[in-house]
Amino acid sequence: MNHTRIFKILAVLFAVVLCFGPVGLADPIGTAFTYQGRLIDTNQPAHGSYDFQFKLFDANSGGNKLGADVNQPEVNVIDGYFTVELDFGSAFDGNNRWLEIGVRPGVQNDQNIYTTLSPRQKVTPAPYAVYALGGGGGSGSLWQVNGTSIYYNNGNIGIGTTGPNYKLDVNGNVNATAYYGDGSHLTGTSAGFGAWASKSTNTVYQAATDGFVLAGLTGDNMYVNGLSDSFNPPTTVRIQDQCYNASNKQAGITMPVRKNDYWEVTTNGSTYVWWIPLGN
Repeated sequence: MNHTRIFKILAVLFAVVLCFGPVGLADPIGTAFTYQGRLIDTNQPAHGSYDFQFKLFDANSGGNKLGADVNQPEVNVIDGYFTVELDFGSAFDGNNRWLEIGVRPGVQNDQNIYTTLSPRQKVTPAPYAVYALGGGGGSGSLWQVNGTSIYYNNGNIGIGTTGPNYKLDVNGNVNATAYYGDGSHLTGTSAGFGAWASKSTNTVYQAATDGFVLAGLTGDNMYVNGLSDSFNPPTTVRIQDQCYNASNKQAGITMPVRKNDYWEVTTNGSTYVWWIPLGN
């Protein structure tokens, strides 16, 4: 291959199309990632052997070179496609990174210098999966791997805070589908009884929070029922009491109600009703 042919090939390399493949992780976590591209030669997919040189920078032009150059000699290009593995160590720290790529025909003992492609290619998220799982990447990572899980045994972890005071310290709202435990160690919550609110009998209400209904009456041959469920009006009698003859002229109920359920106190007498929400 003569120099004229070489420069014709290199001139069209600026049209190369780049994409990043998935990260392959082992135990321990490595810092390598797969790079795939396509090489076009005179408007046709290239075929044969080429040398590639990759450099990593912290800017799309100028800037600082990070880590050592990665040379990939004699890369087999088939129908324009090639795949290489790149490893710049722990250079990925969450900030933007760009690849500068040099190419030359892959002739053994070839002395032609690399032709640098322009512009530099911005690194897409694939290598950052290494950074994320590695807790910053490199052998100094705080995270350890156990199968498909990662863990950290020392110190505290903060989300939304730079000064965590607990094993997990979250500054913000937390959405969870379940909580496991008896709640005996929960502190600093707004749980507790809110302000009591007087309510009416034979009237349907919907609970804005979890809470309790208290109801009582005094009389003779009277009843008080507590109903609650997800229907409006509720149809499930949860608790009931009654006053009968001279020996029992007082009755009362206490009924827990779940948030968003409907509830009602029915009676044939004069009854006081209180709604007591959980939380302030």
